[in-house]
Amino acid sequence: MPILVNNNDLQKALPYEYPFLLIDQIEDYILGKSITAIKNLTINEWPFAAADSQNNCYPETLLIEAAAQAALALYHLTFADDCQRSSPVIGRVYADFSAQVNAGDRLKFTVLAGKFMRQGGYATIGIFSQESKCAEVKLVYGVVPRSPTRW
Repeated sequence: MPILVNNNDLQKALPYEYPFLLIDQIEDYILGKSITAIKNLTINEWPFAAADSQNNCYPETLLIEAAAQAALALYHLTFADDCQRSSPVIGRVYADFSAQVNAGDRLKFTVLAGKFMRQGGYATIGIFSQESKCAEVKLVYGVVPRSPTRW
């Protein structure tokens, strides 16, 4: 599957940069409807740095954050004409985990937009590892335009 949006493009659109940008690329999207984001977990990821060598389980809180970033990527791709980075505000999160994610896994985030507006919306995100569903995240979010800085 071809890469439609790479990491450099994501850093320009989203209000995150390395190491806090938790998705690597976008493989597929339908504006205002769905998106498929990819995260390749390597042992060199910063969450594994302090972990003992026996347990390389990726933290669930970071999976939720990566799911939210994938939903925000769909928002930015859909409303790209605004040409202004905005700040996300998470309203409510529901997460159900069925399997753990480890170093070496290739994660796929499939975002389905429930309601989608310029001010935010809600989405259901399936998180898959090696084609097995390991989690589902439902979130309600808002998007606030950033005010210009005075530097």
